[in-house]
Amino acid sequence: MRRLLLASLVAGAFLGPAAPARAQVPDPTPPLSPGEVLRALAFDESGNLAGPAARNFWERVFRDDRVPDDPRRELGRVDADPLVDAAYVLAATCTGPPAAGRARLRAFAFVQRIAPAGSDADLPALLVAARAVMRYPMLLLSVERMGTNDLNVHAELARAVRGFERIVNPLRLRRALSQFQGGMALVERARLAGRLTPDAAGAALLALASVPLSRDGFDGALADWLARDLLPRLGVPVTPSLTGVTMDQQLLAALAGPRAAETPVVEWEGLTYRFDRRTAQFERYVRSRTQLGGNSLDTVLALWEAADALAAGSVGVGDVPSLVERLETSATVVRTPLVGLHVPGARSVPYAEEIQPLVDDLREVTDRGRLRRLPGIAERLRYVVDVLLADLLRTLPYVVHLADAYGAETLGADVAARHEFGVRLADPGHRGQAPWAAPQGRVGPPVSFDRIGEPWTAAPGEDRFSTAWHVYGSLLSLDLALAPLYLPRFAGVMPPEVPAFQGDEEEYFAQAVVLFDPAAAEGGQAASLAGAIRRGRARVRRLTAGAASLADIADAAGLDPARRNDLAWVLRRRPGGVDGFFSQSELLWLGLRRGDGASRPPPGWGAPAVWPAGCLCMRMPLPDAEDLFRAPADRLASRFADLQLALAEAVDDMALPAPIVRDLLPIATREMLDGIQFTIAGRLDALARYVHELPRARIEDYVAALVGPGRPLRPVGPNGVPGG
Repeated sequence: MRRLLLASLVAGAFLGPAAPARAQVPDPTPPLSPGEVLRALAFDESGNLAGPAARNFWERVFRDDRVPDDPRRELGRVDADPLVDAAYVLAATCTGPPAAGRARLRAFAFVQRIAPAGSDADLPALLVAARAVMRYPMLLLSVERMGTNDLNVHAELARAVRGFERIVNPLRLRRALSQFQGGMALVERARLAGRLTPDAAGAALLALASVPLSRDGFDGALADWLARDLLPRLGVPVTPSLTGVTMDQQLLAALAGPRAAETPVVEWEGLTYRFDRRTAQFERYVRSRTQLGGNSLDTVLALWEAADALAAGSVGVGDVPSLVERLETSATVVRTPLVGLHVPGARSVPYAEEIQPLVDDLREVTDRGRLRRLPGIAERLRYVVDVLLADLLRTLPYVVHLADAYGAETLGADVAARHEFGVRLADPGHRGQAPWAAPQGRVGPPVSFDRIGEPWTAAPGEDRFSTAWHVYGSLLSLDLALAPLYLPRFAGVMPPEVPAFQGDEEEYFAQAVVLFDPAAAEGGQAASLAGAIRRGRARVRRLTAGAASLADIADAAGLDPARRNDLAWVLRRRPGGVDGFFSQSELLWLGLRRGDGASRPPPGWGAPAVWPAGCLCMRMPLPDAEDLFRAPADRLASRFADLQLALAEAVDDMALPAPIVRDLLPIATREMLDGIQFTIAGRLDALARYVHELPRARIEDYVAALVGPGRPLRPVGPNGVPGG
C-alpha cells in the first residue's frame, strides 16, 4: 500500500540529499576577552576555579563534545591536583576558534551553577552535563531555567537527544524535533507559570526522555507520553473528541498558571481592581490560539486513541464500522497542516486523501473479516497521528509566547510552520547541534542552509516565505527569539534622529522582560529593593552634609576611578547635583552595603544573565567598577537593572502587587529605548539618566494601561465580581 504524505511532510525522495557543503568562511563569532571570562566565573581566594576544578576532569570534558555512553569509564581516575586556575580558563576560552571558546565558557559557568563550591560533586554526571551544554545548549539551559537541577534529568535528556542525530531524513527529523521540543516547551511553560513544581517538571522530563525514538521518529509514541503523563500532571482530563476543544482550552488554562493563584484587590485612582494575571494570560492564549489555528488537542488525541486501540488488538470486527465512521468524519474535521519546509516541485497531499486508503482497508476488514490487517492499519494511523502531533506541538509554544507579543498578527498564521531547526545542514555535526541552538528571529527563507547562520536562498518566485520573519534554532525558551515583539509600539511616537540603540540591539534589553519571572516575584522582594534604594539615598544625603566619607560611598557603589573623580568634583562645585549623580543600581548597593555588613538582593531581579555565561535568568549586577563606556549592547543590558529597580520602588510606593512589574516592564522598556538619543557621555550613562528622570506620573500611566481585556487589572463591580 502506497504511503501518502500530509501537507506538512513531503516524500524524502522529493527532498533529496542535503545540499553540498559550501566553502568555509571565517567564523563571525567575536572572540571573548579575558575580562569577560573572569567576570562570568567565580574563583576562590587562591585564584583557582570555584566548584569542581580538577584539571584532568576539565581536560576530559574538552576532549570531545559527544555525550558518552559510560561517563565513568571515559572519566577514569580524577586526581585532586593540579587545579584549574584563571590562566587555564583563559587559555581554554580565549584562544582558538571563538565559538569553541564560548562553548567552553558556557560549560564552566553551567557546572559552577549546578555544582557550587563545597558540594559533593558527581563528576561522571557533571561530565555528561558539561558535554551536553556545549553540544545541546538550549536543552540543559532550559531545564535549568525550570529550576530542575537534578543531574539524572540532565543525563537522561542528553542521552535521549543523541538519538536525533541518527535520523537522516530531514522531514522525519523535523517531525521528531517538533514533537520532542514542543513537549519540553509545554513542561517549561507549565513550570514557569507555577503549575508544576521543579520535581514534577523533572519527573515529566524523565518520562519524555524514556519515549522510544527510532530512525523514523517517534511512530506515535510521544502521544502516549502526552496523554498518559503530562496532561494528568497538569490536571487536564483526557477526553478526546474529533470535534472538541475542551482539552485544548483546559491545557491553555493550565499553562496560564495555578487555579489557586492569588488575585489581590487593588485600589487605583478611586476605583477598585482585582490583579488577576492568570485570567488575563488565559484570555491572551485563547486569542493567540485562534490566530494560529490548526487542529485541537482533542482532535489529534481522538485519532491517537483510535490508533492505540487498533495497535492493542482491542478492536473486533463489530467495532470496525464505528471506527470507519469516525475516520470518515475526521476527513471533514481535521485540518491539513501547513507545509513550512519548501521543497521545489514536490506535491503535498491533503489529510482527506491520506485517510481515505485507511478507511477503504478497514471496510475490507469488515467485509472479509481480515483482522490480521489491523496492526498494519494501526501503524499507518499512528504515522498520521505523528504528523498531526508534530504540527500541534510545534504550534503550541508559539501560541503561549506570541500571546504576550505586540503586533503578532503581522507574522501570519503559518509562523510556527516556518520554524527552521536546520534539518538540512550538510555537515552531520552541525545538523545535530543546530536544533538546540538559542532561538533567533530572522527574515529570510525558512529552508535549508549549509552552515549555521548562513541561510540558503531560494530562486525568485520559488519560496512564498522568502521575506517572512521566522525563527531559527530551538523551540525551547522561544520567548528569547520573540523578545523584541514583547515591546509595544506607541502610535505617534518617533524614535530620536540618532537613537542610542539600533533595532538589532534592542533584543538584549527585551530579554529582561521575558526572563523576569512574575510567579517568583513577591511583595516582600519589591519592598526589600525599595527599602535598600531609600537607604542608599539617605547615605548620599549624609555625604552631601559632610557626615559620610566619599571613599566609603565610592567603594560601596563600585565607582571606577573616573567616576570617583567626577563625584568629588560634583560634591565640591555642585553639591545639589549629587543626588542625581548615582544610578538606581548604585543607590541599591549603597543601601545594601552598610557598615554592619552587606545583605544580598532578592533572587530573580536584576539584569539578564544570558551574556556571557548563558544563564537564562536574572541577576543583580555587582558594582565592580567595570568601564562600560564602549561596551556593546549585550554587555550593557547584562549590567543594567535601573529600570526594573525604579519600577520595584514605584510599585512598593503605590502598594501594588510585585508581579505587576512584569506587566509594566514591556511598556517602560519600549518607551525608554525610544526616548534615548546617542550622546558622547556614553550609552549606559544615558540609560541611567533616563531612569533617574522618569517621572512617577509616567509610571502611573503605565499602570493605567494594564486595565482592559487581556490585561491583569480587572475592574471590580459593586458586587465584588470582576467586570460586574
